[in-house]
Amino acid sequence: MYRLFLLYIVISSYIFAQEDFLANINIYCPHARKVAPNVTAAFIVRVISAKGGIEDIYEGQEIATRKHSSQGLKVVTAVCGQGGLGHDFLLYGGAILQPIKEQDIDSNNDGISDGFLILWDMDNKGLGGTLVYKAHSANARGYQEVRLRLPG
Repeated sequence: MYRLFLLYIVISSYIFAQEDFLANINIYCPHARKVAPNVTAAFIVRVISAKGGIEDIYEGQEIATRKHSSQGLKVVTAVCGQGGLGHDFLLYGGAILQPIKEQDIDSNNDGISDGFLILWDMDNKGLGGTLVYKAHSANARGYQEVRLRLPG
């Protein structure tokens, strides 16, 4: 029985690790009329963990509502405008988290990126703190910031 339970955990962890956490996220960004538009909005859109599963976060939400675990913990952010890797930072407990993957947002399918989705790794970082996402414009001063508390 114990071996079967361990096999279930290993298989579930593998399937969970292989899932595309950037899929089925609908973010509408204003259409870019030029390359590298200024950042106009930033969002924390999803929190993922082995215990809490996939929790979609809504605009204005300040606290994650599911009971997440630090195992397999990941966060998805979105930025409208020319931010993205190299310009955006996700902080947790004062530490900068590492991005795993980035995907373009092209709201009108014209081949110009209107924004970006970014998947961040928080595996085993612990809970009971606040995420701070800062999206900096690549070509202008200023940034957008959003926060989300992860209850412990």
